[in-house]
Amino acid sequence: MSEFSDVHDPDETFLADALKRAAAAGGHALVPAPAAWVSALGARRRRRTYAVAAACAVCLFAGTGALTAHHLGAADPARPAAPPAPTRSSTPSERPSPSYRSASPVPSGSPSAPPSPSSSSSSSAPPPSGWVPPKTP
Repeated sequence: MSEFSDVHDPDETFLADALKRAAAAGGHALVPAPAAWVSALGARRRRRTYAVAAACAVCLFAGTGALTAHHLGAADPARPAAPPAPTRSSTPSERPSPSYRSASPVPSGSPSAPPSPSSSSSSSAPPPSGWVPPKTP
């Protein structure tokens, strides 16, 4: 009790002695955990750590792959090495594309023929696609 020599109140001395007895009794009752149980806790923690690391790696690789696919898909698609084969239309009124050269010429009086520049501009036919009216000053 030498450390409590400056204490003058007997209640404080009694409380200090009671706390020391309780600490000594608790220390004697304390039993360390078995080594096998402590090892099992360590192994469980190690497995959890590896599982979290593996999940993070999977998410990182999946995110990188998705980002790469998005950036690669944003580019213009590759053009075919050969021109596409011409297809026959089921309706006879459709005109083949200009790149397709047919063996038989298209009749000049067909309804799908574009108007010639020499024809009058007062016709009620719609302008050809891609046609832009001239700018007026």
